[in-house]
Amino acid sequence: MTARPGGVRRRAAILSLLVLSAACATTLDDRTADGCAMSAEDAAWREGAFAAWDLTLERVIGAEADGPSPVYVFYDARCVFTGADGRWRAEAHRGEATLPDGGSIPPQVASFAAPFGPDRRVYLAMALPSVWRADGVESALGLESLMTAVFVHEMTHTLQFGAYDPIIDEMSARWGLGEDFTDDAFQDRFRGSPQIAAAIQAESTLLFAAAFTDDDAEARDLARQALASMQARRARLDGGPEAGYLEVEDVFLSLEGSAQWAAFRWLTMSEGGGHDARHALPLFRRGGRLWSQDEGLALYLAVDRLLPGWTESAFATTEPRSALRLLADAVEGG
Repeated sequence: MTARPGGVRRRAAILSLLVLSAACATTLDDRTADGCAMSAEDAAWREGAFAAWDLTLERVIGAEADGPSPVYVFYDARCVFTGADGRWRAEAHRGEATLPDGGSIPPQVASFAAPFGPDRRVYLAMALPSVWRADGVESALGLESLMTAVFVHEMTHTLQFGAYDPIIDEMSARWGLGEDFTDDAFQDRFRGSPQIAAAIQAESTLLFAAAFTDDDAEARDLARQALASMQARRARLDGGPEAGYLEVEDVFLSLEGSAQWAAFRWLTMSEGGGHDARHALPLFRRGGRLWSQDEGLALYLAVDRLLPGWTESAFATTEPRSALRLLADAVEGG
């Protein structure tokens, strides 16, 4: 899968639920090679990112820490910094940072999470701010704030592997999707359909409006219109040769939407990124070009507005409530 900011690298496997803490946010130990040392700026961002995740886990998602922490792989232009179980090592990567699953990645702008190994532990790999800055990545939110939101997005995914890997495996086998489909699979298949693209844009507009209107009745009505549009659009594929993509859409709206929601919530918390939500939204969306992320964010913002207590079922370790089920519940008043 493409290793892009905010992406999920999928592997076919069952992963136990990982509710994560900042256990690895410790000082780099002395097991270094080739004179590698994280810059002060990169190290400060890393520590802040761990703190942001702890805050999000407690105050936004509401989960409790349980299970092993992930393996963290951060890298800059010359070195890779790998942390596991509170211990870190640093070594030169010589142009390819080695990943826990045996793969590697050049020192480019990327962030993703994946399970690996026989016990299906999770790892999170992400370029450090110096890499993003050298690549010319900028944001009016501030580069470090944007990157922290991306980190929160990826950490949210690590909570979801245990529940969703079996769902994705079964879905892939049932519909013959293979191992290489991505969180953009629905968009990849239907981006050439002006009708579907226009409907998704209209639905997203309605859902964002539902999230931000000051009137509760109007919010529910806007969400109802969006749900009706989604149901009508999906009905045209139901029963046909591409019906499997309906399940693909719901699964990745669930994964990407909830991760975007968590990241946006951190970004706009006074104790977090401290940004005004209305001002930050267009900056955070960065053009809204990815359907699963953008419509997913809109959907979960609307659900969060209308359906109290939804996170418990959405982040359940078994049979999590999907995006479309949550939206239907929100429209119906719970």
